[in-house]
Formats: sequence, C-alpha cells, structure tokens
Amino acid sequence: MKDTLTAVTGAVVPFHHSVLDEGGISKLVLGYAHCGMVAAARWIARGITPCLLQAVTQCPEYQIKIVGHSLGGGTAALLTYILREHTEFSTTTCVAFAPASCMTWELAESGKHFVTTIVNGADLVPTVSTASIDDLRSEVTASSWLNDLRDQIQ
Repeated sequence: MKDTLTAVTGAVVPFHHSVLDEGGISKLVLGYAHCGMVAAARWIARGITPCLLQAVTQCPEYQIKIVGHSLGGGTAALLTYILREHTEFSTTTCVAFAPASCMTWELAESGKHFVTTIVNGADLVPTVSTASIDDLRSEVTASSWLNDLRDQIQ
C-alpha cells in the first residue's frame, strides 16, 4: 500500500544536489524529482543515518552501496544523492534495477558516476514519466483515430 501511495504522488518537487569535494561544496545542481520518492528517500535517510555513521566509524574501509528495484530503484537513487551530501557518505554508490523515472535530466547527469541503472530494453517502468504521459496524451488527442473512436461510441 505504501508503494502505491508513493507512486500515485506523481507531483514533482524541487530537489537540489550539492556536489562535495575536499574543500566543501563545489557545485550545486538544481532540478526536480518525484515527490513521493523524495519523501520516501528522506524518511529512510533520517532513519538510517545514525546507524550508518556508527558503521563507517567502526569500519572505515567499507563503502556504502544502495540497491533498489523499480519504485525502490528511483528511491534508492534519490537516497544516494541525499547521503552523498554528508562528508562521511560522500563515496556512497547506487545500483538501481529498472528504476522508475524520478528526477530531471540535469540531476540524473550529475549522478552518472555514482548511480548505475540496469534496464531491460522492453521494461515499461523506467520509460514512463510525467513528461512521457503528457506527450502520449497530446498525441492521442491530436490523432485522427480519436474522432473515429468518438463516432463509434456515439
């Protein structure tokens, strides 16, 4: 049920990514992301940050890798962006299997060196986004078969 509610919340919210280097923030990437997935990623980050801080202190040679699939893949990617803004987690990486579309192009490009996505060429979930649905709606309403369908229904 929580996954359904997250997916239904298809609105976008501002989501900004600070790129860290040794001297602090070197770049700020501005964009938008899926509201439900951002909320889920922030909720997870709040819950796991204390445990992760303890883990990286005890085992500094370990690296954090976030993994997710479908809706969880999009959430995992966003969680990785959030965690990487903490100096202690700046090497966190993500593997997302068939992630749901969850962020604007500029944000996605800024994460290509730490988020790896794996998509089956025929998978629908990673290709569906608000923009693609809007495009489909425009194409359907502009096509000639819509009038034919209306005539047949009447």
